[in-house]
Amino acid sequence: MIELRAAHDDDYEIFTHLFRELAVPDPTPSRQKWRDEMAPHAAVALEDGIVVGYCYFQIFTEVGYVRHLVVSPTARRGGVGRALMADARGRFSEAGCTRWCLNVKPDNVPAIRLYQSLGLEVQRESATVRLAWRHVPRLPTTTASAVLDDAYDEAVEHRFDLPKGQLSAARALPGRVLVTLLEGGVVVGFASFDPAFPGAFPFRVATAAHARPLLEALRAHAAPDDDWVSVVVDDGPLVQQALLAAGGEVRLQILHLAGPLA
Repeated sequence: MIELRAAHDDDYEIFTHLFRELAVPDPTPSRQKWRDEMAPHAAVALEDGIVVGYCYFQIFTEVGYVRHLVVSPTARRGGVGRALMADARGRFSEAGCTRWCLNVKPDNVPAIRLYQSLGLEVQRESATVRLAWRHVPRLPTTTASAVLDDAYDEAVEHRFDLPKGQLSAARALPGRVLVTLLEGGVVVGFASFDPAFPGAFPFRVATAAHARPLLEALRAHAAPDDDWVSVVVDDGPLVQQALLAAGGEVRLQILHLAGPLA
């Protein structure tokens, strides 16, 4: 019998255990991050009173975003993942969302099948790239300038096809730095930077040449002792190739799936 409930602050220890099942090259979120950012937007699944999975999600104006879906190896193929997805879908629908989306590894075939059975389809491929700060000057550049101003949020969401409300949600997160890149008064780049990681998601640029000025703007907000930054590249192969040519390393391949809420 699968039971679902809202996540609690004291679920942190089991969360850290399950988080490792994602097998991603990311540091385990801190207890503070779990408490302040994740637990209020997460549900856990229990079997016989034991937590065997969790779903962490974000709700934007029109889109529900499943950020993590993890099931314990001992409980897989027993309906836990489907139950958590059904719960997320219900939450999204109640909030007025019309679409939902998530990311998954390309080799996670059982998960992809589950998501496709729920109406989600592959929209694009992405990659997480780690680049040493000292290698940023190797990138091509332009005369674009960076601003920290929410006046451009609507233009950013339109330019890069981001879910409406994603930027305002990011601005509400502790410690986030949101940078918009302008060239000739036109939006050509954007990043939501978490110095505690350190990493940027979303990280979007109009061309590969806009990656350098955007990264240089982020560097000003990074911890002095951090040697590298991780960015999620959604802008196609040219941006990824430029980062790799500068010395970057692909740490994770991702498929982005999306679909209507039925």
